[in-house]
Order: sequence, then structure tokens, then C-alpha cells
Amino acid sequence: MPRQGLGEPVFDKMDADLAKALMSIGSVKAVEVGDGFTLAGIQGSVANDQMNKMDLKQIMPGNTRGITSGEQIVLRAYCKPSPQ
Repeated sequence: MPRQGLGEPVFDKMDADLAKALMSIGSVKAVEVGDGFTLAGIQGSVANDQMNKMDLKQIMPGNTRGITSGEQIVLRAYCKPSPQ
């Protein structure tokens, strides 16, 4: 059973903690959480979460506002090539 409710909405966001862990690997130079790079190129009104209340019982799937919901979280780490 997946754990829910990990992270904090302001300072200890789960996606920030996961990105920090991946960035600790020497060759990793970028980290994407979910569709982060795609979302960065569209308007906020399109990318906005569909959550109207700050009610932990109604958190959207994955990682919303820094708190997990028990759904799968997708991370992508981008690494620099090794020297030859």
C-alpha cells in the first residue's frame, strides 16, 4: 500500500526532496518531475491543478502542492555524458 501525505506544501515539498536526492548524483544535471518541462512552456491557466479546496481528502493524483497522494510519481534525471 503506497504511503500518502508525505511532504509539506511550502518548505519541505516532496518533489524538492526527490530532486535533491537525484541531483546528489554527480552526473545528473537536470531533474523533471512529471511533465515539468512541458508544463513550463504553457499558460498557467492550462497547467493549473483542478483542486478547489485545500482538503487532504481531495488531493489530486501523484504530487500536488508538495504533498503525495499515494499515486505514482514520475521523475526523470538527465545526465551529462561521461568523458572519453
